[in-house]
Parts: sequence; structure tokens; C-alpha cells
Amino acid sequence: MTTYSQVKKLVSEFEVNYPRSCRVDLDILSPIDTMEMWQNADRAGVYFLFDKNDGLQYIGKASMSSSIGARIGVRFSSKNNSCVDLTFSDVTQIATIPMDDGHEFEAPAIEEYFIKLLTPPLNVTGK
Repeated sequence: MTTYSQVKKLVSEFEVNYPRSCRVDLDILSPIDTMEMWQNADRAGVYFLFDKNDGLQYIGKASMSSSIGARIGVRFSSKNNSCVDLTFSDVTQIATIPMDDGHEFEAPAIEEYFIKLLTPPLNVTGK
């Protein structure tokens, strides 16, 4: 299973190998069940969901007319800190790559790149 530290290293390598005008840096792991709003909740970007052992479970994106908080909110309730989609019941942590304003369109390409590279177990090919 791919861990957070391995994902962090690969994201750093991505930034070096594919330089762009917006920052591509993976933020620290933070808990899903926080009473605070999720990191970068109001931004477009790519999010990585991890289990309690820092194992990567899922990669998703929020682009153009969405936000990371809205996308994660489909699966987790920020009101009572519970999992709404039982497929994601092992997920306990999140890390994000927020897109700079004007670069929201890059989120789908970055998400697809990392899904293909890392093949997280909860990402289903063809959806």
C-alpha cells in the first residue's frame, strides 16, 4: 500500500519533472473527523484520502465549479464527523493539493496522473 510519505515524495518529483506556473505541493495529513473545516475546503484541487495507517485509499479532484470541501462532503459529514458513504469507512485522513486561482482546470489532469501512477484501491477505472 502506498503511504503518505511515498505520495509526498512522488508529488515533489512531479513538481520537478513537470514544472508549471501554479504550486503543486501536497499539504500535511489532517484528520477527516475534525470539527474544523477540511484543509483547502474552499479551493479547487486534488485530494488524497488515507486510512489510519497512512495508506492511500482514494484520489479525487475538485475543479472549475466545485471545491475540495464540497467533494469530500459527499462522502463525509462535517456536521457530525461521520462517514456518509460506507465505501470510505476506513478513511481517516486527508491531504490536498490546492490549485491556484486561474489554474482550476489542471486538477483533472493531476488527479488522473496520480491515479494511474498509484492505483489507489477505491478508485475505479472507467468511472
